[in-house]
Amino acid sequence: MSYEKKIVQHFVRWIEDHIEEDKTIDDLVNYTGYSRRAVQLMFKKEFGLPVGTYMRQRKMCRAATLLRLTKLSVIEIAHRVHFGGAQNFGRAFKRTFNMTPTEYRNLPSWDLSLLVSAINFDNCWHVDSCIIERSGIYVSGDECFYQQKI
Repeated sequence: MSYEKKIVQHFVRWIEDHIEEDKTIDDLVNYTGYSRRAVQLMFKKEFGLPVGTYMRQRKMCRAATLLRLTKLSVIEIAHRVHFGGAQNFGRAFKRTFNMTPTEYRNLPSWDLSLLVSAINFDNCWHVDSCIIERSGIYVSGDECFYQQKI
């Protein structure tokens, strides 16, 4: 693994470790000691998307997971992933998933292909299964590992 790839791997781990905190690119820059431009260039070179986009996508995916797996209110989830309020969160969620948080929560099945999984350097994997809910809880599909607390 190249030195630059190891650095970017460190960026991703920091982002994932702080996904439910009010962290920005500037916080990542301060933590790493690299310039903002260097962080953005290395990340985009490695993954083809800006670091800020990745951070937003992961926050939205965390919110989507919380909507499906908890009974937290939309407002509580908006605060947990550090959006300014339910209205801002609702707009951002709709831009990401083309539906409101409530519509997403009430879907009869959970299409995991809508979610952007964390970048995994050890063994990259892609989830393209669907979780289906019927009376009670029924999970169908490929193995999926989730390590952080919900």
